[in-house]
Amino acid sequence: MCGISAYIGASEREIKDILASAVNNKHRGDDGVGIIYRESSKKLSINKHLLHLDEMYDAKLDENRALRRKKIGSVGKMCKDEELYNKLQAEHEKEMSKLLATKSHLIVVHHRKATCGDNKLENLHPFEYNGKYYVHNGTAEGYQSIKNWLEINNGIKFKSETDTEVLAVVYNLLKESLKGKPKEIYARLTSMFPHGFGVILEITDSSITIIKDEERELWAYIYGKNNEKVYLISEPSPGRDKFSKLWRVSPGIFDVTNMKVTDYTKECKEALKCWHDSFNESHPKVAKCDCCKSENKSIVSAYYMEDGPLKESREDRCFECMVRSDLLPDDEEEGETSISEREMYATFIEV
Repeated sequence: MCGISAYIGASEREIKDILASAVNNKHRGDDGVGIIYRESSKKLSINKHLLHLDEMYDAKLDENRALRRKKIGSVGKMCKDEELYNKLQAEHEKEMSKLLATKSHLIVVHHRKATCGDNKLENLHPFEYNGKYYVHNGTAEGYQSIKNWLEINNGIKFKSETDTEVLAVVYNLLKESLKGKPKEIYARLTSMFPHGFGVILEITDSSITIIKDEERELWAYIYGKNNEKVYLISEPSPGRDKFSKLWRVSPGIFDVTNMKVTDYTKECKEALKCWHDSFNESHPKVAKCDCCKSENKSIVSAYYMEDGPLKESREDRCFECMVRSDLLPDDEEEGETSISEREMYATFIEV
């Protein structure tokens, strides 16, 4: 499992705004971050970092990155090297402040869960192939045999250990052989990967193409009367508010401007209003929300685990964040159940 947060729109947004949604979904993967955005020259710029999301968003390195072994008598101990940490932190803060303040019409953030391939820089998304870039959420079971076949028969030299790079090559070969026909390409992909391949975004300097199977989720927040701003995200995020529409993207292959979707706008807004009206005025605890970071919010201490959750795993969430972070159960059939008709996953602990 990985996480994707993306934006494409008529107006520019800061990279920090898109990264905020990724931070709220960091449970999907926190083994490294890849960012691709369109520069003012309309060229795509790539940033890859073997850092945690919080380290990037807060521009503050984990102290463990400056640990050094010190010997005290006959005992060796790992200790923070203050001088080294200060040097690394100064460089990191300078780099992050510039990156996070960068504005663009097209931004994609990928945060990786290292499943196929070790946790190293060359396995971070996005991957370039045939002049385009690819990020991916999901697992393409059986990719290794296809990778071996491509290496032997097509002479492809892969740069990473991931299934994502294999999917990028396969997708391009299918586009060429099937003359770019989306339905035929999708049918061939699903036959090659019968257990699913996930969600792939193909990114150019002006567009995002979605290639999505039936298993993995992708949601779209739409802003503006003319749908001029689109945020794509692996699961609904408490970082997004005041949206015009909320769509659940359907399986298939399509440009981001012409998506096949199911509309969940009404259900989401009704759920937000219900929780707000029912609890926000009466709940006894007022504190800072761990998700959206807003101060003086009425919150509940909530967890999202069924089998004996630990007390320290709870998060203080305001009601808006609580609802938006968990819209659908995994086994819900598309279009059959409204959000207001299902039980919330969260178990609430009286504070």
